[in-house]
Amino acid sequence: MIFPGYGPANATDADGAWQTVDRAALMAKPLDPELRLFARAASDDKAPIMMMLTAVDLLKASGKAPAVNVTVILDSEEEIGSPSLAGVVASNAALFKSDALVILDGPAHPSGRPTLVFGNRGITQAKLVVYGPRAPLHSGHFGNYAPNPAFRLATLLAGMKDDEGRVRIPGYYDGVVLTDADRAEMAASGDDEAALKKRIGIARAESVGATYQESLQYPSLNVRGMASASVGAKASNIVLTKGFVSDPALFKWRDEIAASGTNKIARRNGSIVALGPDLKEIARWNFQKAWPVRWEMSEFDASTGQALCEMLEIAVERITKA
Repeated sequence: MIFPGYGPANATDADGAWQTVDRAALMAKPLDPELRLFARAASDDKAPIMMMLTAVDLLKASGKAPAVNVTVILDSEEEIGSPSLAGVVASNAALFKSDALVILDGPAHPSGRPTLVFGNRGITQAKLVVYGPRAPLHSGHFGNYAPNPAFRLATLLAGMKDDEGRVRIPGYYDGVVLTDADRAEMAASGDDEAALKKRIGIARAESVGATYQESLQYPSLNVRGMASASVGAKASNIVLTKGFVSDPALFKWRDEIAASGTNKIARRNGSIVALGPDLKEIARWNFQKAWPVRWEMSEFDASTGQALCEMLEIAVERITKA
């Protein structure tokens, strides 16, 4: 019988915040009730490893031996996909030959009762890349013409599930057959689904199965991450280009920053407003704590009829669509 355990490596102590608790304090009688232990992966998943090894020690101390041969695997790479595990098992097939495998992992039941789960779902990962134009494009110049890959990706992902959360890919649930007796057993597990939804912060659950336990019997489809262009802290600056006017307000704002040598005293809030042909507002974006980082003027060329333009690039801490 194989008992696999997963123990991620300890976190580094670059900031010196980790403190070693002396073993004598841990073993003192009576135990200090105020003593607290904090460690990376202490409960997920080093605690089950210690529980299993303690059980072996108790058997040994009582003069008993397990009724089966026990093989223990401690995998320190589980959090990164266990890249070495398959090779180790393949090259030591005789050592890993077994009649059963017991995984000491998984969530505790909300009731606090000991839980035995028959079977686990595996995992298959894929990375989808949707390509668009070869370089970022200005929506004022190419919007409604050049396809946005973010929308293409969102449409692709949304089409994989129906409104009830069931995967629409043909054959995805093949091989999962539940009897009425199975469903009755799952319904009797005692899950408080109202409390469960409140705890995880959702108003409505998907309806792949009639109950929480039944839903877990089917393969799931999840999106672990989705990114498009520059977002959040990496969002691009705002670039404003306009025809030259005599009002020097924007240039003076930039000049204040240059003169002060800091961007802390002249930050401002503002709005970018889009107007329709009738000059009525059709969209608005509000930005906060902005400051200018670059100002340019187009070239003077009296031989052409090109209008004189000025460009102001501003960095913002936050921008939202009104």
